[in-house]
Amino acid sequence: MHELTSYSDYVTGEPLSFWKSASGFEVEFILGDHTAIEAKAKSQIGKQDLRSLIALSEEKTMKRLLCVCLESRAREGEGIQIVPLQLFLRKLWEGQFKSLLLCFFESRSISASKPSLATIRLNEER
Repeated sequence: MHELTSYSDYVTGEPLSFWKSASGFEVEFILGDHTAIEAKAKSQIGKQDLRSLIALSEEKTMKRLLCVCLESRAREGEGIQIVPLQLFLRKLWEGQFKSLLLCFFESRSISASKPSLATIRLNEER
């Protein structure tokens, strides 16, 4: 929670919130309007651990669905990225989870002769 709050406050300025469905499913962290993050202190993630993210995915409102956990390798299951904690933290601070809109505006504020990492990533996604 501390890392996400710091990232939101110091890097993106995007709101950090949570999601709860009428039927009781909860996702712990929503970064901006694009990334849902569920944290699990488990070394093996199964489908039952992804139920809340699967429920949120049915609304088709998030660009990314992440389960941050203690598994040793990153993988994908049910359309959800399952990411080891240390890898998630590295990618978070590298800017991997910024919204495309934020990257676009950052790239416009930097001179064209010196492209930023945001500009490079934006161009790669096109």
